[in-house]
Amino acid sequence: MEDREGEPDAKVSDLVAIATNLAPQEAEMLRGRLQADGIFAVVVDANIARNMWIYGFGARVLVPKDQAAKALKIKKECA
Repeated sequence: MEDREGEPDAKVSDLVAIATNLAPQEAEMLRGRLQADGIFAVVVDANIARNMWIYGFGARVLVPKDQAAKALKIKKECA
């Protein structure tokens, strides 16, 4: 189901990480690419990654479980 502006009516527990430990800029580029292909994606931990990069923290990209396979395929194409 979708609510406003194409965003799925999903709970946080329905999201899975398809990319971890990314620079915030990389995570945002991947999110944009996924959304261009119609996949809802969200970047989390970007502020932590910006402020704690020296400790190895990175941003994550989350997508709905039912779109994870397609998202991983797109991620692989972008690499």
